[in-house]
Amino acid sequence: MSEPTVLLVDDDEPIHTAMEYMFTGRGVKMLHAYSADQALELVDHADVVISDIVMPEKDGQELLWEVKKRGKTPKIVTLSGFSFPGTEETTKALGALRHFRKPLDMEEVRDFVLELLGLGG
Repeated sequence: MSEPTVLLVDDDEPIHTAMEYMFTGRGVKMLHAYSADQALELVDHADVVISDIVMPEKDGQELLWEVKKRGKTPKIVTLSGFSFPGTEETTKALGALRHFRKPLDMEEVRDFVLELLGLGG
């Protein structure tokens, strides 16, 4: 059986470093994308997508719309350091199971994703 795969989409390198550390030794393969376009190239290989909402060029909501339009079915978690009215509702309508606000409680995010993957927290 192959390892479950998490795709992290964020334009912020420290988030990638921290998430990689948080999932090390947990039986999870991490894929990294720094833009929505990069993520669209990798989404077919992901069981869970963790995506920032505010990114240059295409934002996370556009990414979720594109994933949904393509009929892809990864579990989706969103992140954002900015609070715009309706963001959480919109991302949930596009398939996000949960929205986390930055600064992140990395353990909370990790434990939620591990639960989604059936690996416990």
